[in-house]
Amino acid sequence: MIKAKDPFAGIDSAWGVTPRPELCLELVGAFDLSQGLERAVINHAGGAPARVIGVPVPQANALRFSGGACLETEIFDTEEVCIVSVSRMVAEPVNGAIVAGTYLNNTSPGTSVYYTSGKSLRVSADTAGGLLSSSRVLTTSYSEWWINLFSAIYEPAPADRTVINQRGYGAAPGVLAPNLANGPGVRRPAARKFRIGDDYSATFRDAVDIAAVFFVKGLGEYETPSIALKDAFAADVAAWCVRRSITLG
Repeated sequence: MIKAKDPFAGIDSAWGVTPRPELCLELVGAFDLSQGLERAVINHAGGAPARVIGVPVPQANALRFSGGACLETEIFDTEEVCIVSVSRMVAEPVNGAIVAGTYLNNTSPGTSVYYTSGKSLRVSADTAGGLLSSSRVLTTSYSEWWINLFSAIYEPAPADRTVINQRGYGAAPGVLAPNLANGPGVRRPAARKFRIGDDYSATFRDAVDIAAVFFVKGLGEYETPSIALKDAFAADVAAWCVRRSITLG
């Protein structure tokens, strides 16, 4: 599931999520942001490293992004996407903050996982019929750590509809939006690379702590087998959070 190509492996052999071959997942991006900036740029799935933009600030178990700071990956948006992230807000949101995505203001929305000024953790995907989105209201605290799993696929004709969904995992994991509004047309991938944190948006620039981001192929669907894989992968990420002293929820 995750390829052993970490030059820091000799220092920390338990850097990431415990591989479980039976999940048969294809990771295209695995970024551990919990142990400093030098390590954070490494794509542990074996792909090209990320590029640092601005000044992400190392914290005890995350990188803090604000004001447009981000890590630009070499992973492009595609028709099917699954983003798994571990994040929290630093202070009460004023404008919000993007965790990962390709959102470019209002001219080309793309795909994004982000916090809003209303203390919600939101996901969105651009479609031919408009932007589809869903929110998780963080009623306990905007500063709680949360695992968010957002996936999106398109269904070609004759179904000709877009399906996007998210699941959230905190102290009490559960389904946030089992199947968001099925809009007309197909999902429109943005012709941009995914960024962790954000420099595409001039609005969502509050401080956000991000501990890890994974990009996974094959988890876009929302059928029973895919749900089981999502929950199993999230359990692996939750175990990683324990090792990084990150308390969810």
